[in-house]
Amino acid sequence: MLTKTIILTLFLLLIQNVVAQEYAATYRVTFISEWSSESHPTDFPIGAHFSTWVGATHDSQIQIWSPDELATAGIKDVAEFGFVGTLRSEVISHINNGFAENYLIESDLGTTGMTNIEFNVSYSHAQVSLVSMIAPSPDWFVGVHGIDLLDNEVWVEEAIYDLQPYDSGTDSGTTYTSSNQITSPAEPISRITTAPLDNGVPLGALLFERLSVTGTSPDVVFISSFD
Repeated sequence: MLTKTIILTLFLLLIQNVVAQEYAATYRVTFISEWSSESHPTDFPIGAHFSTWVGATHDSQIQIWSPDELATAGIKDVAEFGFVGTLRSEVISHINNGFAENYLIESDLGTTGMTNIEFNVSYSHAQVSLVSMIAPSPDWFVGVHGIDLLDNEVWVEEAIYDLQPYDSGTDSGTTYTSSNQITSPAEPISRITTAPLDNGVPLGALLFERLSVTGTSPDVVFISSFD
């Protein structure tokens, strides 16, 4: 016959597991574009726009992209061409391996205005990464990486992140319309601090807003007693 201590322990483990599975949130992320000939006048290109926003919700064991790290083939395709298929395959692979949970994608947007996407995020996969190509460009992009939407076990209510330009390190072009110049070997992803994007002004921002929360943090302490 199980002792009261063992029964209590099993009960708490069961409750904790159920709560962990239920503790989730829904967010809206809004892309606020501020890239224009006024904000970035140096050689501002004809037909300037951002490509489809793409990314994932994931855990802390993986990086979709990160400064000072080499770009994956998926990040390279987004940064150079605005193609999302390879990155989608990478995210799906992460999902199948348990490291990611949701593939996120949004439609194209011009250089001004706002667009948003709503998504779910769980306790076990509470980080978000997103990217979009600066177009036209050799291999430049904007985005966020490993944004943790949990702060001390509480879903962040609101957060905004400025979008600085990054170079994926896969093409050596120096202007918006440079011809293809493959960087071999590839270089790590880095912030762009040279012309035409050297003035330090963000190209926009991503605003994360919490819409709803379900469940309770698994770190809640349950107090029970048995006679």
